[in-house]
Amino acid sequence: MPTKFDFVSPGIQLREIDQSQVTLVPEEDGLLLIGRSKKGPAMKPVKVNSMENFIDVFGTPMDGVKANDPWREGNTGAPSYAGYAAQAYLAAAVGPVKFIRLGGLEAAGATGTNKAGWNVPQSAFGSAITSAAAVESAVGIFVGENKAAVGATGMTATYTLLDKGEFADGSTITIEFFGGSYTFEFSAATTSGFNIQTTHITGAADNNVAADRIRTAIQVKLAAIGAVVDRTDFTVTGGTNNVIFTQLTTGTAAVIGAKSVTIANAGTENQTITFGGGTNAALAVPAVLAGVLYMSASNITLTGTGRLGGTITNGQGATAIVRDATTLNWTAEVSGSTTTKEEISFNFDPSSKDFIRNVFNTDPTEFTAGTGDYNLNYFLGETFEHAVNRLSATNGLFAFTAAIRSGTVGDVGEFTDYQKPLAPAKSGWFIGKKAAQKKLFRLIALDDGADFNKSYVVRVKDLRLATALKPNATFSIEIAGVGMKASEYVEKYSNLTLNPNDPNYIAKRIGDAHQSWSVGKSKVVTTGIYNNISNLVRVEMSTANLNASDIPVGFVGPRTYLGQADIAETSTADNVAWIRGKDQLPQPGAAGITKTISELISADTLNVTFPKYGLSVANTSIRGGNYGSSALLGLSYAAQKGDDNFGDLGLLRADDLFNPHLSNTEANSLATFIFTLDEVEVLAGKYYFEAAANNPVALATLIDSGVKQFVAPFFGGFDGTNALLQNPFNEAQLIAGGSAQYSIESAIDMVGDRDVIRYDLISIPGVTTRAVNQDLVNQTEARGDALAIIDVAGIYQPAVDTGGSKVDQTIAAVTTEINAAALDSSYAAAYYPNVRLLDNLSPNGTVILMPPSVAAIGAIGRSEADSQPWFAPAGFQRGGLSPLGGRTGASVLGTVEHLTKADRDTLYQVNINPIARFPATGDTVIFGQKTLQQEASALDRINVRRLMNYLKKEIGDIADTILFDQNVQATWNRFKSRADTVLSQVKADFGIVEYKLVLDETTTTPDLQDRNILYAKVFVKPARAIEFIAVDFVITQSGVEF
Repeated sequence: MPTKFDFVSPGIQLREIDQSQVTLVPEEDGLLLIGRSKKGPAMKPVKVNSMENFIDVFGTPMDGVKANDPWREGNTGAPSYAGYAAQAYLAAAVGPVKFIRLGGLEAAGATGTNKAGWNVPQSAFGSAITSAAAVESAVGIFVGENKAAVGATGMTATYTLLDKGEFADGSTITIEFFGGSYTFEFSAATTSGFNIQTTHITGAADNNVAADRIRTAIQVKLAAIGAVVDRTDFTVTGGTNNVIFTQLTTGTAAVIGAKSVTIANAGTENQTITFGGGTNAALAVPAVLAGVLYMSASNITLTGTGRLGGTITNGQGATAIVRDATTLNWTAEVSGSTTTKEEISFNFDPSSKDFIRNVFNTDPTEFTAGTGDYNLNYFLGETFEHAVNRLSATNGLFAFTAAIRSGTVGDVGEFTDYQKPLAPAKSGWFIGKKAAQKKLFRLIALDDGADFNKSYVVRVKDLRLATALKPNATFSIEIAGVGMKASEYVEKYSNLTLNPNDPNYIAKRIGDAHQSWSVGKSKVVTTGIYNNISNLVRVEMSTANLNASDIPVGFVGPRTYLGQADIAETSTADNVAWIRGKDQLPQPGAAGITKTISELISADTLNVTFPKYGLSVANTSIRGGNYGSSALLGLSYAAQKGDDNFGDLGLLRADDLFNPHLSNTEANSLATFIFTLDEVEVLAGKYYFEAAANNPVALATLIDSGVKQFVAPFFGGFDGTNALLQNPFNEAQLIAGGSAQYSIESAIDMVGDRDVIRYDLISIPGVTTRAVNQDLVNQTEARGDALAIIDVAGIYQPAVDTGGSKVDQTIAAVTTEINAAALDSSYAAAYYPNVRLLDNLSPNGTVILMPPSVAAIGAIGRSEADSQPWFAPAGFQRGGLSPLGGRTGASVLGTVEHLTKADRDTLYQVNINPIARFPATGDTVIFGQKTLQQEASALDRINVRRLMNYLKKEIGDIADTILFDQNVQATWNRFKSRADTVLSQVKADFGIVEYKLVLDETTTTPDLQDRNILYAKVFVKPARAIEFIAVDFVITQSGVEF
């Protein structure tokens, strides 16, 4: 009762004293699983409490049915048994599942095939192509604008226009090019089409402003038809009383070939400036890398109408082909030799049945085995349809193929080398205001792997500049799903600052801690200062000297992988930059390829670019317009929707040349782009980004206008697994020193400390490798508080799990493996044979031949739900398997092998628990409950082992509560009282028949007391399960009375 009151004058004080708090029931320790999944955090234990929770985090378990586009959707061709084990256990509702999704790690100093990730080897430069098997390589499909962009050089001229007030409604500006002309009309109401708003010009403060607005309006409209803004070949400036057009001089990269500019003032004279002198010359044609094929002993060529004329029926790689004017398709021939060719008609329209990803093989696991009717060794990796669709198709498009290389002659091409361990996705560095544009911070995904950069973007919002009264500049951070509406987000942190002394300092509010497993220290190591508040990301601060007024106004993109390759008509080179022709291009046949790179363009110069993220430049918002003041800038509208396929951009490869993440000290200029609000222009109240903008809106004005938000991508996340294998952790990959086995052993090691993570059961379903099983059993025995459920060699394994041919189950093989592996532990159990499970999680209705460990886990979970962990999880009462685990579990249709009584006896003699199908009743049940302990004792049974695990944990938890208390009788009594409660309850629940607890001076002797030791003894008689029943039926004579 309260005894102190603060009454000064008469009154009433009412209080609430809540003594109704409910003591939380401790959560069960549950099951720990190690295995594969579609997505989610990798190489760290993550707790889930329901199957819905599991699917949300890790995706639906893979049933072995391949996705339509495995490169983008993930490799689902091998069942993920651990996911179904999770379903079985969670269906019993007896505890959580702690799941470690496997990712690719590698040992220090790993080389060659022992490294994480994957690689398509390339031959050295200069190898003559004399046969189909001579080259393994990456081949690019390149697409360019099919327009004759010839213009004039050596011309200079200046023309003075009338005053800005002369541009009344109906006035026009006509620009004539060698390839046509475009007319811009001044109009009062709109800037749509090729109109320029009159009031926007005449209302300008002076002719300088009017001139710049005319230039901007013309460039924006030219950009919409494919005449890229930075190639307009004149400038517009303001004079004292006039507006001036000036032709650019020779050598300017901006030239697109204007012949004249004609001004028609409404109701007055027409005035024309004609640029004369000089000669026509080859000018640049834009082209882009549109797709990448990874090829081995195969090649791709295009056939059809050549860009330079003629019909190409046996296309050389470096031959430009115009797409069909009717179908808008190209035709490719993928060949393994001169006589085996697969013809494919394709385009880059995602809505078309002939979309390139619909008609080419996109499954990397078919690379080695071969795909299609001709067993061709290739797969289609990245495609950049968004980049193709940004090209102007007014005059059609052309395409050609060429090899992609990054090094110099003699190097092995790094472009196809993805041998890299598991890595997290990161944003680009967020940068401050011009001119310094210093790096401020970036965000790093807490979950390693590639899924994050496909799924999330980061938004910076609510920018507020520092003032004298409020010296801390502030902003908000949102983590949103790709495609989410601007008003939606997953996490949001408001009123953030870059002042380390402020409570809203970004690192304090979001967190900068990073936990990673240290192999050398055999423990989790934490770096950073501030605990993670976000469930998705952590902050990495730059080492720049930040101050309270710093604020993020932009971000840098990924590192420039491969810069623009300019292929000039005068070049006779076989190779230009990273585009390789002739001997570097796979081409079957004795003669090899004869075309040089330059021959594919003839009288043109190509500017070939490596695809980038789409940014909010002019005419890229919804319906092709610019962006309103409340819209998100940064990534383009299409990119924000997810149309840019983030999974194909900013990929992490092995060589540092391809590391998309710039370091803290590297120059921003190394990035593919720099987006900043300092380079945003406005036209008719709509905004757009323009690199090196001529007339940017002042940042303060921009923010006051409501433009104070932008969005940036994450990139560079990598799973570290071998994409060329359906199961990158198959038995053939589980070799000492290899990435697969190293990753699994690391997962086992990181859950070895029972003070860090608790569980009752542990399993790696489907893995039978002896070394892995031995590691798992040894670690579980060292912990002394769990039971390992293992699969042993000799069970059925499909080819995807062996890495070779399928292995049919045999009792002889299983018994031989048990004896050879010398597994002798009461902390492990094994079962036989596989069961046929009907998947109820996917719509495919797949029947999966599930390893026996999954069935065992379901039976153990169901038994515990119906009784206690010390009851035998076997027999018709508690060992039934359908549905597996509980009501929501999958149905077990039977076993892959029927076991006779003799079969069951053979297995039980070597401590393998049989899974039996009884046709007479239709039941499939676990029919044994032995551990792998070889010596006969109570601990050679699962129910007793789990009883002892339970008792040790419960009594151990009680002991923890008296640690560091006085070693006196009162403490002993408290310990005995609480321990007796546990033991008596277990006895009442039929776990033990009798027990005795001793804690007095006969156990804790004076000598032990002097050494600060309390020593107790617990004697128990475990209740044994009935496994053998003998009943004699005695037949008596008629005269016997009962």
